[in-house]
Amino acid sequence: MPKKDYMPDPDGDFNIWQGNFVMKVVGAPAAYGLTPADVVNVSADSAAWQMALAAHVAAQNAAKAAAETKDDTRDILESEIRSLVKRIQSYPAMTDAQREDLGITVPDLTRTPLSEQIVLSEPPPIIEAKCTGPKTVRFLALDTNSPYIHNVGNVTTVTLAYKAQWFDRRKRMGPFGNPVVVAVTP
Repeated sequence: MPKKDYMPDPDGDFNIWQGNFVMKVVGAPAAYGLTPADVVNVSADSAAWQMALAAHVAAQNAAKAAAETKDDTRDILESEIRSLVKRIQSYPAMTDAQREDLGITVPDLTRTPLSEQIVLSEPPPIIEAKCTGPKTVRFLALDTNSPYIHNVGNVTTVTLAYKAQWFDRRKRMGPFGNPVVVAVTP
């Protein structure tokens, strides 16, 4: 593994390191085998570096503040535009040509028929059996919405198996899912 360079890479670390280095060699060049002429450039370059770093940090902070201001003002403008578009879309005399001209959504009024095979391509529903006490079970509905609750009014333990499948609005059936077997106690 190659040896890491003695100069730190991140700007902040480098700035501390170079400041220490320059201060010591400029303050006592002879102690390091140098002459005052040897350290004239490094002193000037260190000062130029520190000014450039300060300008860079200020520019980064300004850019961050400008980005936050831009994002905030865009959020406000988007909200105002969405409010206007909602009103425009509900305006009875609005035409699709006007919507296109504004670059807003043109409603698709053509119904797209579903493929007869779509219900067969969907994975079967997952059954999650949860047995609860009789005081917390409540009948909800007999429809196609989840969850479906089967309220069992048994006096002894019964074993029930459940299987589920999807069907589309034309009652075309999809595949059955794996069965779930539960023992229901009174």
